[in-house]
Amino acid sequence: MQRQTYRNKIHKRKYRHAPVLLLWCMLLLGAGCGNLYTGEEPLYDPNNPGGQGDQTQLPVMVAFSDPIYNVLTRGSGVLDPEDEESFNKHIYDGTFFVYAFRRDNPNGMTYAHRRAEDTDRRYCLIDGSLDGITDEECAALGITAEQSKEHGKRAAYAGNGSFVNWKSSGYIPYYNLQEEFDAFNFFAYYYDNAKIGEVKREADRICFDVTVDGSQDLMCASAADLKTLIEDVENGREVAADYSEQAARLKQLPADERQLMRSCYYGTYTARRNIWPIIRMKHQLSYVKLKFYPASQNPKEVVYITGVWIECVNKGVFTVASSDPAKVGVYFPADGEPGKLPSRDTEGNEKPWTDENGKSLYPIQVKEEDVDKDVSRRPATDGGVFLLPPGNNAKLLISTEYYPNETESEPYITTFSYDLKDAVHNKDENGAYLSSGFMGGREYSISAYIYGPQEIKLNVQAASWINGGDIEIGEEKE
Repeated sequence: MQRQTYRNKIHKRKYRHAPVLLLWCMLLLGAGCGNLYTGEEPLYDPNNPGGQGDQTQLPVMVAFSDPIYNVLTRGSGVLDPEDEESFNKHIYDGTFFVYAFRRDNPNGMTYAHRRAEDTDRRYCLIDGSLDGITDEECAALGITAEQSKEHGKRAAYAGNGSFVNWKSSGYIPYYNLQEEFDAFNFFAYYYDNAKIGEVKREADRICFDVTVDGSQDLMCASAADLKTLIEDVENGREVAADYSEQAARLKQLPADERQLMRSCYYGTYTARRNIWPIIRMKHQLSYVKLKFYPASQNPKEVVYITGVWIECVNKGVFTVASSDPAKVGVYFPADGEPGKLPSRDTEGNEKPWTDENGKSLYPIQVKEEDVDKDVSRRPATDGGVFLLPPGNNAKLLISTEYYPNETESEPYITTFSYDLKDAVHNKDENGAYLSSGFMGGREYSISAYIYGPQEIKLNVQAASWINGGDIEIGEEKE
């Protein structure tokens, strides 16, 4: 069965949020959380200072939209955006980071510019350089107070399509009213509790080293391309539900204003017309689920699983802002040092395969009543989940014990190693081949069929839909 697409899910949620958006903004304003500009104020023309209009500070508003697949975070488990009670309880506790930099590189601007030194907000509109941070927050994020100033401004998710809440006690970002046409790119990222290195603010990007262990989620994105959205509106093309509100406003504007927005992008000019950056967060890792099936025809034959890992390169570089927004994302070098990532339970904790005495908790054994069933229809044992770095260099490792003469004999102890290189074939929605290996933001299912202590061949079912595909290990072909 074809699973529901992200667009359809967001479409349903979006219309549920829309009727209360204005009320929500008013409540936030009253609570002092955002100083939000509603878009209803008269427009202020800087070329006509004597005219009427809002001449107060204009706050920067940034909205997030939900990523495509469910989020797995340590201690939170798999979070389904449609399960609002569970989703809201956990994702609201996460810390996101936001940057905004000039789009057109004026006067040799670099991404080393910091908001603390840019008092006129001409180059760096948003970062964390003016924010304070508590010791508790530092411990949770794995950074020092000084390091936090090199990161983006800390923000909290406030619901799909809603404006973020700034978490820090520092400044509230405002646009420069005197520079109506300064254009900015906006970026956001999330690194869960992954181990990270020092932030490197280079001429054309901001990045840091990152190491993952199979439980952390990495996300990042830049704001939607406003020029593309305007062209979609003018050509009558369908737009994603996330941007339907923006599209409706753009459609109402005169053609000359839309033309000017193509160069103004996100800034004072667009904010005054109630056009703000929307960032659809993108998962950078692959979500992999593993299941074991008993494939033996002998109900007396038992294979005990004592450990499961995926070995892959797990140290990379996370680019979270760039003069070329297409280059934000995480990169794991194919020739990097591999690490062993243990399978995780649905809470994000390492899955225990043995008890305190070393005895396997997961015997794989076919039941009498299942002998005549196709192996893929037999009851499966959950093998755990992984959040894997993208790449085509992974190996699946399965440690087993097998007793040929019940439990009185010495067991055969084996660690099977399955090379997953080229085992995964990714296709687009039309079935066209994209690449081999695990892709960030996609879901995969691995089915391992356990026949006994013998070697198992690797069989692969071609990827079908956007979920990435199913990998079948050891299923006998007819």
